[in-house]
Parts: sequence; C-alpha cells; structure tokens
Amino acid sequence: MDRRQILRAAAATSLALALPGASAQSTRTAVKIALNRAPYDASNAPFLLAQQKGYFAEEDIDVTMSLSKNATDAIRRVASNAFDFGFVDGSVNMRAAMQTQAPSPVYLFAIFDRSPACIVTWKSSGIERPADLAGKSIIATPGDGAFQMFQPFLRAAGVAPDAVRIVESGLEDRESSMFRHLGDGAVGFDTTIYYKLREMGARLEALNFMYYADGGLELYSNGIVVSQRMLREQRGPIAAVVRACARGWRDAIKDPREAIDALARVDPGIDKATELARFEWIKERQVLTPPVRANGLGVVDPARLRRLAAQIAGPSAAPFAVELVFDTSFLPALPDRAV
Repeated sequence: MDRRQILRAAAATSLALALPGASAQSTRTAVKIALNRAPYDASNAPFLLAQQKGYFAEEDIDVTMSLSKNATDAIRRVASNAFDFGFVDGSVNMRAAMQTQAPSPVYLFAIFDRSPACIVTWKSSGIERPADLAGKSIIATPGDGAFQMFQPFLRAAGVAPDAVRIVESGLEDRESSMFRHLGDGAVGFDTTIYYKLREMGARLEALNFMYYADGGLELYSNGIVVSQRMLREQRGPIAAVVRACARGWRDAIKDPREAIDALARVDPGIDKATELARFEWIKERQVLTPPVRANGLGVVDPARLRRLAAQIAGPSAAPFAVELVFDTSFLPALPDRAV
C-alpha cells in the first residue's frame, strides 16, 4: 500500500467516525451510491460534501459511496442492483437500455445539463468543425461513455461514420497517445482529457474542444440514477437521497472551495488547486446552463429528451419509451435545487 492509499484509508476511517449521528446509523436506511470513475476528482466532491455536512443523516440515510471504473461500470453496478444509486451519464444509460431491452436504472436528477462529451483536437490538425473530422484519426476507448455516443454525434452532425479512423486505446493510455500525436485528437470528457494533457505539458491554447452539443447532439450527461430494486422495494427514501445530493451540489456551486476541502478529507493526496479549477470548469461549462439558471438543477426537457432518444436509436429504429429510463417525479421543490 503506497502513502496516498494509507492517507486515504486513514481519512475515510476518521471521516466515518466524525459524521453526524454516526451512532444512530442502525436506524437509518442504508444505500450505496456508485460515483464517477476513479480516481477521486472534483466531479465527485459535492456528494462527499453532502455526506460530511450530514445531509444524508438528516434524511435518515446511511450512505456508502464507491468509485466506478468507467461509465459502463457505473451503469452495470446500478443495473445489477449491487448499488442503489449512481452518478451516471443519462444518455449512455438510455443507449444501454435500448440495446439490452431489459429493466435499467432510471435517471432522476440531471446535473450535467450540457454534456462534457467532446472531441479534443490539436489546433495544428485543422479540425474546427465536424466536417473536418473526415479523413482524420481520433483516439478512443471503447468502454468510455463519450465514445459510445460518437456514432450518434456523427449522424447528428452529418458526418459519414466510416469517414473517421478510430485509434483504440486503453482509458489510462488515451491522453498519452494523444500527447504523442498517435492521432489528431481524442474522444472523451473535456476536463478528463485536458487536465491529463496539461500534466504532460500541453497548453490549453494548443487545443480545440468540439462538443457533441455543438454538433446537434444535446446529451443529458451525468446525473443521479436509481436501481430497479429501490423503485420496487424502497421507494420511500428515494426523494430523500435526491434531496441530500441536490443540497450538496447547491453548496458546492456556492462555495467550490468547501467542496474541494471535502474531497481532500477523503483523498488527502489530491492537488487542491487543480481540482478547484476542474470544478469551476464543470460548474460553468456543464452545470450552470441557461435552462438550469432558469429552472433549477435536475430538470429534464421532454422535447429535448424525445429528440435525443431518436438520435441515439438511429433513423430506422422504432420510437423508444423514454419514461422507462427517465423519471423526474422525485425532484425536490424548486427552493431546494435553485441556483
């Protein structure tokens, strides 16, 4: 076990002992939440903040959180009922439901109203709009959520699917492959790719970010999903869990430093300055969109959702019943999610 793992284990133990009302946990409803992929970063901080400030305890919820391997793993954990809730990409979850035609996790609360899914390219590649992707090489990881939406993006943007050459890479090697110019760019979430490239010496000024939303694919990205088991057997606590998560996100948006401090208590080895910058990026580019500023966190627009379902399914597919995987009936009252 390395020093960072030892520090993380010690912090987790001391945090568990210090949580409000820890001695009364046996009377609470126990739930497990699958967070974003490892390692801990700013996107998970609001959930940790909610836990440390006692918001789950106030709702009589005893929460356990665990990092996932990738977007597919987070969905699998909740779909298998091994976890009760997850911080999951709603569009990737909907695509999985279309493919399996099996009962799937249900998306309750949108957090990333604008998806971070994009193609990050070197400016020197000359790629500035979707049509410029034709004939180029793009690095991608098959299990990555952004790559699962790549074909729908190309269709929405009017680019032939076979016009782009895909260079497959492991998730841990994607950015190093791009840094070594093994492709003209890479598919993924913007902050994940950028901050790893920055560690290698890349400058923001050398990069272009082509978001799927700019190509006409307005994905609903990371948000809170619930398992089918919870919906069948324990519907009562669902709204309480969503409310506690919403409070954590509202607090993090108001005071990002407090959220990063919460993250550091769980993983003392983080670079706090980097994670603070990452959270500010997420807040401004993914969370605080005009619809969210007007309507609060969590809202899903029905017309946008139906359009998105048709784009993901493809032109020859039958209409998909979006209510199978989206349900906003557990939304907190507006004062509890206004930003």
